[in-house]
Amino acid sequence: MFSPAKRSEQMRTRLLNCHKDDHQKLLLYVGRLAKEKEIENLRPCLDRMPDIHLAIVGDGPYRSTLESIFSGTNTIFTGYLFGEELAQAYASADGFVFTSTTETLGLVLYEAMASGLPVMAANSPATQEVLEHGRIGFIFDPEDFDSMLEALNGLMYDEKQRKRVQALAKDIVFTLDWSKPTEQLLSHYQRLLVTRAANQPKPIQDSTS
Repeated sequence: MFSPAKRSEQMRTRLLNCHKDDHQKLLLYVGRLAKEKEIENLRPCLDRMPDIHLAIVGDGPYRSTLESIFSGTNTIFTGYLFGEELAQAYASADGFVFTSTTETLGLVLYEAMASGLPVMAANSPATQEVLEHGRIGFIFDPEDFDSMLEALNGLMYDEKQRKRVQALAKDIVFTLDWSKPTEQLLSHYQRLLVTRAANQPKPIQDSTS
């Protein structure tokens, strides 16, 4: 479903909120809008870089607060998108941002990579695993504004870096399917069952028998 071929100028215009697309950069976030996602950390970056437009795809309990926080910036809230529209949103952006540090698996990172987007992500065990310690993305310290700004600059303006991480991401993401993670999960269960069986106490034999 997710591919650079899904790019749509109509979707890009929609995500840019009908702004003229001369020298505008489109940054995409996809996910649930909740406080623990720390999306508001992007606000100071947008103040510093007014040519960047942020499209926030998704919904959740924190949406109204975020709309207030991002008031006055080039930010659009689309609500949930599904299927073809979601694939078009990914492929029509210039970069993808992942601000959460509480995920166990950043599935949206894989979707963005499959769509041809370079990604920037807050440092966490999950993002380190997906992005291979920064080889195929821009990892930032979510508590350090300068670190976030540096990642955003690289993501949007460093064409050499962008092309490098895009090429590496493409090589990795198209080798992925659900079979390997499923096999890994089954092997964990199998190992757990074997360990449990080995640790079971042996039955006490009746000495009178």
